[in-house]
Amino acid sequence: GVVQFGDDASFSGYVDDAANVTAYVWTSSIDGLLSTSRTFSTTNLSAGNHSVTFEARYNGSVIHVIDIPPQADSDTWAMWRFDEGSGSYTYDTSGNGRTAYLESGPTWTTGRCGSALSFDGSNDYVISYQYDVPDELTIEAWIKLDGTVSDYVTIYEKRGGVANLRVNSDEKLYFSTQCNTDCGGGYTQHLTGSTVLVPGVWYHVAAVFSESGDFLKVYLNGTLDGNATLPSSYNLYAW
Repeated sequence: GVVQFGDDASFSGYVDDAANVTAYVWTSSIDGLLSTSRTFSTTNLSAGNHSVTFEARYNGSVIHVIDIPPQADSDTWAMWRFDEGSGSYTYDTSGNGRTAYLESGPTWTTGRCGSALSFDGSNDYVISYQYDVPDELTIEAWIKLDGTVSDYVTIYEKRGGVANLRVNSDEKLYFSTQCNTDCGGGYTQHLTGSTVLVPGVWYHVAAVFSESGDFLKVYLNGTLDGNATLPSSYNLYAW
């Protein structure tokens, strides 16, 4: 996930045999040792793209290493992990009850962590029928392109394009938003990422809208990939 510098970041590790664990070790590719507890929070992560590893040591020598899925917190509006592996819907694991439904035939497949959905690029989509328009918004996803992009493909669209994270025909991230009125700088604001995405590679992508900070940003694998400044009166279109 993307964490603003100085914000609190919380981590929780999972083990399948807690009674026999003799040590826990959290390490960062940038900061080194982070903690020796199963769960912890910190505001001291250095700026950069961290690879965080959780180790559970058994009997003082055996190490069990697992991938850590993203965790929901009180700011999470919805989190769809797509870990059902079958069926016509996917649960919202944030606890907010925003179940999403598969439409027009996306297919279940193997993902970056567990299951995922494959879309045909034509009319497949997943929809949740609950909406609101926030003052601050972060969209995150793991994506992998099957091939080149001939037109825009949508990663996430909020309420008819109020906030829309896509990949454009240059295979770059494209984040657009719509305002209530002209807002002093145009009804629509957008930015394009700087990195060309390679088909067949998993990427963690994130887009951020901030009304208080007056900016749009996109991140690729935790690294800032594009940013734009918004007019000070800009807010998302509430309809």
